Amino acid sequence: MTLPRRPLGLMGAVALLSGLLALLAIAPVHAAGPQDDLRDANAAVAKALVSAQAGDLAAAAAGYRAFENRWFDIEDGVREVSRDAYRAIEAQMSQVGIALAATPVSKDAVAKALAALDAQNRAFIAGQPPLAAVPTSSASTATVAALLDLLSVTRAAAQAGDWTKADTTFDAFSAAWSDVEGQVKTRSATDYRATEDDMARVTTAISAKSPDAVRLIDGMAARLAPYRSAAAYHPFDATIIIFREGMEAMLVVVALLAFVKRSDSADRSAFVWYGAGIGLFASLALGVAINTILGSAFSGEHRELLEGFTGLFAAAMLLYVSYWLHSKSSLGAWQSYISDRTTRALASGSLYGLAALSFLAVFREGGETVLFFLGMAGNISTGDLLLGLAAGAGILVVIGFLLTVAGLKIPLRPFFMVASVLTFYLCFKFLGTGVHALQVAGLLPAAASAALPANDTLGLYPTWQSTLPQVVLLAVGIAVWLRGAIADRARARAGTQARA
Repeated sequence: MTLPRRPLGLMGAVALLSGLLALLAIAPVHAAGPQDDLRDANAAVAKALVSAQAGDLAAAAAGYRAFENRWFDIEDGVREVSRDAYRAIEAQMSQVGIALAATPVSKDAVAKALAALDAQNRAFIAGQPPLAAVPTSSASTATVAALLDLLSVTRAAAQAGDWTKADTTFDAFSAAWSDVEGQVKTRSATDYRATEDDMARVTTAISAKSPDAVRLIDGMAARLAPYRSAAAYHPFDATIIIFREGMEAMLVVVALLAFVKRSDSADRSAFVWYGAGIGLFASLALGVAINTILGSAFSGEHRELLEGFTGLFAAAMLLYVSYWLHSKSSLGAWQSYISDRTTRALASGSLYGLAALSFLAVFREGGETVLFFLGMAGNISTGDLLLGLAAGAGILVVIGFLLTVAGLKIPLRPFFMVASVLTFYLCFKFLGTGVHALQVAGLLPAAASAALPANDTLGLYPTWQSTLPQVVLLAVGIAVWLRGAIADRARARAGTQARA
């Protein structure tokens, strides 16, 4: 017995994605809050301090490194409780790193820095304000690009021997780093750790007026350069969207024309074209209207939130579209879908019924296209977007000519199967980038792990909150594909037995 294949339905897709998003709250579980987490971690600082006071600098460095590794897992919780305390602790950690990186290492300097870090940690644990004020930056202007500009100025000053200016500019970099470090941490835990380590080394080199500062700054700039732009989508992604949505609308229109012709109603085909044209212009108008209304929202502090929510909603839509394409991958299912709708329009005797059917087919795809591009906005450069649109539109024009003028017949099953896979890929990527945008906005936690993969092309980020929903989505996709394959084999066996 085989299960019937039913379209998942938009509400079903949204419900399934909602279940995936429930996993976003999953993170490495701590039995206590940030204060208790820091109390446990600070035990390593206390031991390192004892070792430094005893003159065992190797043990002190090892103890501090243990705290640093633990801090990587708990710092997000501390930041949520008190951003000022987080800045103060990070600043004091930088001082410990500077003391340990000095040549030669001073026992007294290391012990003093560790004691100050211990006191800063204890103040947070006790619920007290930070012991020392730390310079802050404007969250609205702190970006990776701005930090790279500060590094460039610092490098120029260091190279010119203007160590006072280099020190001042790099202090500004350190103050701004905490505002944008999440953009690096959620993408690459390795780059995040290396940057934090280099900050201490650069500060030490500038204090010692060492030429090594220029080399270290060059390394930091090269590491952070890929994060200058928030672009996570490429021309290929834009091409997939315009091609897939345009092809589905085109196939509906071509199928309507063919069905009308077979029904001895060829004179009514003009109404199919009228409806398609109106649908196209309505889609363009919808895009202009949404851009006018929401365009200003893609700037400032709300940009990441809007990108995150629209990305996740687009993922839900793509999940539904991917399943719909999979369900129509057989020729019989597609012909039944078109025949049912066209027969109703012709039976009504109204010429406007055909126009409305064609209009809805085109406008629906156009509306989905606008939604998907809205989810990509801000995460793709203008050049890449235009290139993808041009490529997709060019392909559609060629295929449209072949279908309507040259009479080309597309093998529907391979087309729908390939289209469903590409759509699932976009769904997978939208899910990852949407979660990442909400993490950068601070709405979702970011439990990073160096063991998790990171790949912008696939929308993979090394955090549990973004990876786990994608794993579940992939498992659901494989399950649906297997169920369809089993059903197809069962039907093939039944057909063979019937013929026998």
